Amino acid sequence: MTTINDNIFFVGLMGAGKTTIGKLLAKKLKKTFFDTDHEIEKNWALKFL
Repeated sequence: MTTINDNIFFVGLMGAGKTTIGKLLAKKLKKTFFDTDHEIEKNWALKFL
């Protein structure tokens, strides 16, 4: 059986628009958006500038 992974990952510098585009694309594709910076800050009490 073949499994298709339909996740999309954006990688880039701060301020490049990854979060903005990711949220718009997730809404358009009816997918859940995850911001890894937010998840790290929430779960490990670290802060990104």
